[in-house]
Formats: sequence, structure tokens, C-alpha cells
Amino acid sequence: MKMQTFRKPHQWLNFWLEKYVEVLSGLKYSGEQRKLFWATLKTFLETLPGNPRNIPLESVRSFIENDPSERLPPILLFYLHIAPSKPHIEMLKKIESVAVNPPLASNEDPVQQFRTILLNRQFSQRTVKNYCTIVAAYLKWLPASRGDTSIDKIEQYRLYLAKEKRLAPRTIALHTAALKLFYQRIIDGGFSDPLT
Repeated sequence: MKMQTFRKPHQWLNFWLEKYVEVLSGLKYSGEQRKLFWATLKTFLETLPGNPRNIPLESVRSFIENDPSERLPPILLFYLHIAPSKPHIEMLKKIESVAVNPPLASNEDPVQQFRTILLNRQFSQRTVKNYCTIVAAYLKWLPASRGDTSIDKIEQYRLYLAKEKRLAPRTIALHTAALKLFYQRIIDGGFSDPLT
């Protein structure tokens, strides 16, 4: 991206915000989500003026930590698509793995935890509902397996869906995708790879 030269701080602010709107439109976020992301970025750039690539990592971290679930996604998107900075992106992804996807507490409902993760990653409401329904049914089936939650159980569950429930291969594939994501994010705690 060719750098512009502006003399006044508000000109830089407007430049970054215009670029951000273009990216948000291209990613097809909902109108409400675009407004929220835009407002968060505006606050970020007003709070920490100057070249975003030169903002100290500790200052960015401090800004994010005030409200990680609201502030992290818009700021990470900004650094990924508009003002790429490897140190900032790496730091934000580390925060994301802890803040957006906290480790599952032993007494916390795994389906609710999974729902939170999917919503934070902007999965559609329909996908969230379908995936959580699939996971809930799978966890209900597990007691017959004496609570064993090893990933090998997915293959046994697939056979159960095919033979007992007589589901179509396409539906079984949907179940498998949901369960693999569930294992990656909840059971194994595999929070380091970003969802696509």
C-alpha cells in the first residue's frame, strides 16, 4: 500500500477509517457489526494516535485488555488487512487464544463454551445453532460409551449415525465437521490455529 502524506492527525485518522470501511464491506460483515468494528477502531486510533505500526505493543495490549471480546477482533482485523505489522499481529493472536477462547473450566458447559467461541468468530447464527445441536446430541450419546471423549469416538459415532439413525452421507459429514471443530477448540484446547 502506497503511504499517503498528511500534515494533520485527523487526516490520518480519516485515511485509516476509510480503508477499514472498504475492508469491512469486502468481508460482508453485517451493518451492525461494521458499525461496532468501525467505532472500536476509531477509539483505538484516537487513543493511540500516530502510525499504527509504531504503536508500542504494550499500549495495544493495554487497550485490548479493557474489553478483549469487543476490542480484539476489530483491531486484529485492522492489523491483518490494513496496517500489517508482524509483531502486532503475533501479539494480538496470542491474546486472542486466551481472551476470546478461554480454557474450559471443569464445571463449565462445553456446548455453551463452544457456542461462545463460534459467536466470537462470527459464525452465522444458523451454523452456531446447528453445530451446538450436533455437539449436544453427541455428548448425550457418549454416556453409552462411559464418558470416553477421545477423538476415536467420532468414528464410532459416524457409524452410529449411518446404521442406527440412517442419516445421509452429507449430513454425517456435517456432524463430523462440527465434532472435529469441537474437539479442536474444547476437548484438546487447540486454540492456536485461527478458524477460517
